[in-house]
Amino acid sequence: MKTYNNIIKTLFLLLVLVFTSSCEDFLTTTPTDFISPENFYNTETEADMAIAGVYLSLNDLYKDVFKNGFSASTDETVYTYGGSANPMIIKTFDATTPDVYNIWSKLYLGVYRSNAFLKNINKLDVDSVKKNAFIAEARFLRGYYYYHLAMLFGDVPLRLEPIESPINTDLARTPREVVFDSVCADMKFATEHLYTYTLQKGAPVRACKEASTGVLARVYLSMAGVLNKPEYYAKALEILLPLVSSQTIKLNPDYTQIWKNISADTYDHVSKEIMFDVEFNADPYKYLYSGWASNVAPAAPTGGTYNSNDRFRVTTTFWQYYQSDKNDVRYNWNIADYNYNTTDVKTPKAAYTTNGSNATDRNPGKFRRDWEVALPRDPSKNGANFPILRYSDVLLMLSEAENEVNGPTDVAFAALDSVRSRAKAFKYSDLPIRPSQEELRTIIREERSRELCFESTTRYYDLIRWGIIFDKFTEVGNTLKQLGGTNGSNWANKLYFVLKPQHILFPIPQIEMQLNSKMTQNPGY
Repeated sequence: MKTYNNIIKTLFLLLVLVFTSSCEDFLTTTPTDFISPENFYNTETEADMAIAGVYLSLNDLYKDVFKNGFSASTDETVYTYGGSANPMIIKTFDATTPDVYNIWSKLYLGVYRSNAFLKNINKLDVDSVKKNAFIAEARFLRGYYYYHLAMLFGDVPLRLEPIESPINTDLARTPREVVFDSVCADMKFATEHLYTYTLQKGAPVRACKEASTGVLARVYLSMAGVLNKPEYYAKALEILLPLVSSQTIKLNPDYTQIWKNISADTYDHVSKEIMFDVEFNADPYKYLYSGWASNVAPAAPTGGTYNSNDRFRVTTTFWQYYQSDKNDVRYNWNIADYNYNTTDVKTPKAAYTTNGSNATDRNPGKFRRDWEVALPRDPSKNGANFPILRYSDVLLMLSEAENEVNGPTDVAFAALDSVRSRAKAFKYSDLPIRPSQEELRTIIREERSRELCFESTTRYYDLIRWGIIFDKFTEVGNTLKQLGGTNGSNWANKLYFVLKPQHILFPIPQIEMQLNSKMTQNPGY
C-alpha cells in the first residue's frame, strides 16, 4: 500500500491524472483514464471531465469507509453485522488498521486531485466568471477533504500546491486550527464564486453557492466545538441568516418523498432540499454503489426481491427521541415497523412495549428498497445517491447558532419549527412556556437526530463537537444492557463501553509514519 506521499510521487512520475466518470447529469462522458495534464484543460468540456476526477474521492469515501466504519454505532444505530468485528466500530483500531489508512489516503488523494486541478485550470481560455467557478469548485472540495482530515486526525500536513518533484516531499503536521482556517478560506472563496443551484450545471452533484455556504456553516459549528471557540457560532449565524431569508432553497413538503426520490434516483429541483450529494451509478455491474440504502433499511432476506443486509438496529435511545410526539411522521418512517419475507411480503414487527424493551429488534427505515428502480437488487449494494447536505440541516444549524449567540429567540424557534412542521410534529413556539436556552440546546440536539439520522458522519461529528460522545455512549450502553437482553448486553460491551479518550482522534497511519520523517503520532497510539 502507498501513502499520500507515495501516491503523489507515482502520479508525478507518470504525469497523469485519473478522471473516471459515472454521474447521470454531471459525469456523462465516457470514462477517460490516465490523461496527461499538459494535453488537457483546453476546453470547458475537458475542464468538466477534470473536475469530475476531483469529486471521485467522495464516491470512494461514501461507498466505503464512511458507510460501515467509525460512525456506524452512535446513539442512533447499533452495527450488529457478524458480531461486529470491524476494529473501527469496536474501537480496537491502531496505526496499522487498514481503514485508518484508507480514510487518510482517500482524503489526501482528494486533496492531491484538487491541487492538481487548481494548477492546471489556468490553461483554460474562458471568461473570468467561468474560470473562477471552476477554481471555486476545486477549492470547495479541497476544503471539504481537509475538513474531514482535521475532524478525524487533528493536526495534519497542509499542502496547498501540487508536488512538482518527488524529492523532499516530507511535510510536518499543521496545527488543527490552521487547517480549519484553510478550509474556511477555500469555502469562503467558493461561496463568492460558485454558481447558484439554479445555474450550476449538475447540481446537487456539483457544489453550488448555497451548498458551499451550508457546508461552511457546518465547519464553523465544528470549530466552535472542537476548538472550544464559541465565537464561531456567530460566524455561522452571519452566513446562515441570508441563506435562509433568500428562500432560494426550501423544504420538500413531504419528508417521506425525499427518501422515495433518492431510492428512485429522482431529483427534486423544485424545493432543492438536497443541496449537495454524492452520485452513484445505478448499474449493479459497475460497482459504484452507496451501499447505505441496502444496509440502513428494513431487513429483507436475500431470497426476496427487496434484498437488504440486516446490519443495523436502531437504539432504544433513538426510539426515545420520538416519544415526545408520536404523530411525528419521521417516527414510523425512520424506525421500520416491518421487514420483508422471501416472497416480498411486509411482515409487521411487534409493537413497542412501554419501556422500549424490544426496540433492539427494529431496523432503520429511512432508505427503502421497494422504491428502487435499478434491478436486480443486490443485498449489499445499490445505486442510490447519498445526501451530504439538506436544507433541513441548514435550518437546524441556524436554530443552534442563534440559540448559542442570542438565546431562545423567535429566529431560533422559527427555524426549528419549520423542520418540525414539515414532520407534522408540535411546534415549540406554541408551548405556553417556551424552553430555556439550555433546554432548547438539548431539544435541537435531539431534533438533529430525529431529522438527520443515518446520514453518514453527521451524528458522529455532532457528538464529538458537542463534547457529549462519552455521555451518549454510556447512556446507550446502559440502556442496551437493561432492556436489550443478551444481545443488548453484548452490543453494549463490545460497541459502547470500549470508547476511550484517544479514540476521538484517529492514529496517523503507520506507513505514513515510516515514510514521512517529519510526521508525529497522536497521543495514545
